Amino acid sequence: MTSTLSGARMRSHNGRLVLATLRDQALSRRQLAGQLGLTPSAITRIVADLMERGLVEETGKVTAPGAGRPHTTLGLSDRLAGIGIDARVDRTVLLYTEMGGTVLHREELPLSTRPSPEEFTATVAAAIRSVAADATHTLTGVGMAFPGQLTSDRQGVARSHYLGWEHVSLVPELEERLGLPVGLRHVAECAAIANARQPELEDCSRLLHVQVGAGLGLAMTRNRDLDETLPVGWGGGGHVLVGDPTRPCVCGRRGCVDTVVGFEAIAAPGRAAGITVAPGPDAMQRFAAEVGRAADDEGQPWALAVVDELTEHLARAMAVFVSLEVPDRITLGGYPLALGARFLDGVSTRLAENLASPSPLVTTSIGDRASSLGAAMVGLNQIMTPTRFEEAV
Repeated sequence: MTSTLSGARMRSHNGRLVLATLRDQALSRRQLAGQLGLTPSAITRIVADLMERGLVEETGKVTAPGAGRPHTTLGLSDRLAGIGIDARVDRTVLLYTEMGGTVLHREELPLSTRPSPEEFTATVAAAIRSVAADATHTLTGVGMAFPGQLTSDRQGVARSHYLGWEHVSLVPELEERLGLPVGLRHVAECAAIANARQPELEDCSRLLHVQVGAGLGLAMTRNRDLDETLPVGWGGGGHVLVGDPTRPCVCGRRGCVDTVVGFEAIAAPGRAAGITVAPGPDAMQRFAAEVGRAADDEGQPWALAVVDELTEHLARAMAVFVSLEVPDRITLGGYPLALGARFLDGVSTRLAENLASPSPLVTTSIGDRASSLGAAMVGLNQIMTPTRFEEAV
């Protein structure tokens, strides 16, 4: 009995290993065997099972160096699809994508400004059930990008100052309602996962992502996956004391970087200058775009001062993070992207000056959609969890 169970577990482990290896590249059976250290016959059996279950498909031909006959390459099936929930302070987006990255459906969920855990869970579950009911693909699972401090087991939210949540369980409740696995990550982590897979960062081994909204969060990838050696709470860079020591932070201390780069740093002077935007989805980005226009197009002194101050504070904080973590590249997400090219160029220039070396800041083509796309990727990756792998047909 024990040997049977061990054999089943080993087959499951090897099957999930093949899926993970094929996630980002098409490989032949021979190449898979070489990379994973498995025998060709074992790979043949594993691939046959995965193809029968609709998880893997043949994608083309490749000629190996020195070999005459081309080999058939394999990839994950485009019939697999994942759902991402990107929860931000000013909007929550559902994104339904297939394995190849094609977006099948996108919608903004009708949540109140500061939803209770009950409202959030009920609304998200209802939206996912609606998409699943019409799905023509095999749903692998749900990925969720969430702001705030996550619990150490990634099952819920330890604390969200903005929402007023403390010790809220999310994953078990959603999994019970949906019958699908749910992977919970910080917004910065999801954005990092998506950015790390963009062509602009193809040669990047270590990526540091900085996400700025109401506060600042960090995430690090290693070889395009989250650096799992870092503890869950590592990304709370917004409470590093490199800000204005006279400004109080919601955490109770003074001088946190959140106080000088968080959204309120541009919102307060912007409101004083008469800038208003309609409430609703992406209010932060729309407000930031107005501040950027006031600075770049109109040259208004207050707006120029705000943008310059934010440039200085953000570049200094980035320099500290880069000096500590030594990434190959750094990406930025959140409302600052809406301030425009002048701001981003200024941050890159000041960062290079602070580091006394070329700027590692890179702007990818997906921009602030990175966290939504990354959440969907987390949902797609749920096929590699033991439970969902065994259930998938």
